[in-house]
Amino acid sequence: MVYESQYFNVTSNSVLIAPLFGSGTAQHLQLNHRVLPPVLTSPKSRLQLLYKGLFNFKSFSYHRSDFFKHWWKQPKTWYSVCLSILVSRAIRASSNYQQLIHYINAGGPVIVYSYWADHWTSVLPYLKDSCSTSHYKIVIRSHGSDLTGVHQQGYRPFRAEVLQLCTAWYAVSEYGKLYLQTRYPEFKFKIKCARIGVPGHGKAPLPNVGQPLTFISVSNIVPLKRVHLIFEVFQNLNQDIIWHHFGDGPEMPRLKQKIKSARPAFKVHLHGHVETDALVSFYKTQPVHAFINLSTREGLPVSIMEAFSFGIPVFATAVGGTPELVNDTNGSCIPAEVTDTVLQNALEAFVLRISNSNDLRQQAYITWLNKVSTENYVHFFNELKAYSSS
Repeated sequence: MVYESQYFNVTSNSVLIAPLFGSGTAQHLQLNHRVLPPVLTSPKSRLQLLYKGLFNFKSFSYHRSDFFKHWWKQPKTWYSVCLSILVSRAIRASSNYQQLIHYINAGGPVIVYSYWADHWTSVLPYLKDSCSTSHYKIVIRSHGSDLTGVHQQGYRPFRAEVLQLCTAWYAVSEYGKLYLQTRYPEFKFKIKCARIGVPGHGKAPLPNVGQPLTFISVSNIVPLKRVHLIFEVFQNLNQDIIWHHFGDGPEMPRLKQKIKSARPAFKVHLHGHVETDALVSFYKTQPVHAFINLSTREGLPVSIMEAFSFGIPVFATAVGGTPELVNDTNGSCIPAEVTDTVLQNALEAFVLRISNSNDLRQQAYITWLNKVSTENYVHFFNELKAYSSS
């Protein structure tokens, strides 16, 4: 959302941002943009959530009705149901929410826009009961896990009701759009695709002749990202390899243990979590042959967009919206579930291509320019502006 927030002024003279998680006090981004204090410090603040979600008098009637209608026969979702109730109550008991209500009731055209289709969307059915006016529009954007509810065992509270309430629902990929339209055909006309994007910083420096093959990957080190598999496939590649990984996570200790066995011609650099500016600086100054992503699930990966913006080809699994970006002209897109031999052969074929041609780099850059540049936000917020006047 960091990139997107720079384009809020396209749609409105006044913007009120209501974050769920974060730290610090309310701040001003621009003269007419105000950020309210977050409701919770972080997603890991369980005691804080318990306190703020339990000790208030806010209703959970919509959750209760939805639970007995859809979820009570699915025990694996019960924890997620309870979590959603607590978060929803904590939000609605916060000063953050009260200021949002005041902002809506003050009159004038208002667009309530949620960047994620998760916790804030579970508040929307209650919002209409809290507002004294119905002169506002609801617009939602969804990405990957918030689309499918995969991290909540498939739990997605009153999605049909939220679709009924909203003016438009934008998935960041055609894959996400089709996913929703297939499941909620009655709201097909509301469900659209609007890709996010990343800024350009110029093309990355070209690798030197004779330089060892240099790959970069960027992700959390969690099971679904399969960072360990990247190590294994490079370990079996009969080439000099330098691999840089940016990101951290619970599987970092396991990965550090594995790289102790790296063959002499395979150099691994684990950079851990870094800020965006540090990653951009790396791309600007370090010659890289290709980006690699072997994840089992994705929305529309920002990490791939960033690589393309520097003209770096991508080797990735065909999950989520990834095949909408990665193809044979700018990299290689392979099925997520393949045998080790097929994966190894595909990577070896890709290595031959990046070693012998610069066409992939040019096409990678063109893909960024045509599909996932920040121009996408201008188009998106112009659409939102049209909703406020309709």
